[in-house]
Amino acid sequence: MLLAVHGMGLGAVWCGLYPVIHLTRRMKQLLSLPETIIPVGMISIGHKGEERAAADRFDDTKIHYERW
Repeated sequence: MLLAVHGMGLGAVWCGLYPVIHLTRRMKQLLSLPETIIPVGMISIGHKGEERAAADRFDDTKIHYERW
């Protein structure tokens, strides 16, 4: 879904809800979800406020080859 939104020229961001209880409760109320359903996240979609350059977050020190 995030890729499809990007392809449409819009912006989107994944927002994690679980395990924060007050966030999952509020989303259940807002969407009238059954008690057995636990929302784990939501995607916020809209027009981009600004265009930013991609950040390089690659850190090769975090890669382990069969050792710690």
